[in-house]
Amino acid sequence: MARVIGLRGSQAPVANVEAGTPVLIDSGLLQGVRGTLLGSVSGGGLIVMVRLLRETTAVEFPACCLRIDDGVTDIPQPVTH
Repeated sequence: MARVIGLRGSQAPVANVEAGTPVLIDSGLLQGVRGTLLGSVSGGGLIVMVRLLRETTAVEFPACCLRIDDGVTDIPQPVTH
């Protein structure tokens, strides 16, 4: 199972994670999107490079919203009708 990088309500990452680490967004509007960690910002935020609509962009996330991507974890699929 993928490891959580930060705890909810925590300002500092729990795990010492380096730039280039593959991550999985675990909550929020981009839940299930995979990305690559670029670095951190003051206040405990992490910058992640993600691909959206055929474009690559950098997005800041709180550490509690990310997991280290082990490549095996199933990504939740949206509900379709």
